[in-house]
Amino acid sequence: MCIKRKLVLPFFVLLLICISAGCSTAGDVSSGSVTEPVSAQKETKIQTDTADTAARTEEKKYLSGNFRTEGNFVQYYENGACAATQGIDVSAYNGDIDWEKVKNSGIDFAMIRLGGRGYGESGVLYTDEKALYNIQNAKAAGLKTGAYFFSQAITPEEAEEEANYCMDLLKGISLEMPLAYDWEEIKEDSARTDEIYDDTLTLCAQTFCEQVENGGYTPMIYAKTENVYSRYNRQKLSGQDFWIAEYTCPPSVLEGYSMWQYSESAVIDGVSGTVDLNLYFTYK
Repeated sequence: MCIKRKLVLPFFVLLLICISAGCSTAGDVSSGSVTEPVSAQKETKIQTDTADTAARTEEKKYLSGNFRTEGNFVQYYENGACAATQGIDVSAYNGDIDWEKVKNSGIDFAMIRLGGRGYGESGVLYTDEKALYNIQNAKAAGLKTGAYFFSQAITPEEAEEEANYCMDLLKGISLEMPLAYDWEEIKEDSARTDEIYDDTLTLCAQTFCEQVENGGYTPMIYAKTENVYSRYNRQKLSGQDFWIAEYTCPPSVLEGYSMWQYSESAVIDGVSGTVDLNLYFTYK
């Protein structure tokens, strides 16, 4: 079992942070400060959360020597303790899943495909037929759950439509893990996304994430390091989290993300055929 550790800052560091941020005191309230409208409070909270996420992203740096292969799994260690949890990501293609067996095999969380957009010219949205079944049964088995949407958006408006589509499907179902934007290049056929510029790709991801965050979910961007990851302007996406896919250990990218898809061909009890494996990194 992984040991979670907390980072304790020295008092003087906390004091400096408080001073630079202009921390409120009880005296501020009593001196007649005006309470912000609810809408302004919500906007401030979202901006604060985004700033916190950006700060956490800067801390996400990994040491190649800390990755270890342990049987069918890869694990990451800090100071002798495991610092990541194991997960799978699934869709209807994985068929009927025995989630109790998955849990007992050592899996901690599951990322469930909610649906996608077709890569043809019409770009029709579709729902994964096992999405809600997988979420409900993964939860019942005691796994933390997240979700992802296979995007083929070519405009920010389409990315916003996809985010709303996901949240409509969830109907308020809580997720302990992120809701991820999974935009991929189509290699085997011509696609509506073939001519998309990198700036537009970045703006689409940003729009999806902002819409998801406004809806109360934690956003994330999935990207394969061999192609899509390098296309994103990560400076413009500095407030967003990443989930990378690369099937070499250790990965070539060692910073700027909190989830790593390290296998696309794992065999896990409870899932017929093969399945993707992921590490979700925990922090000090």
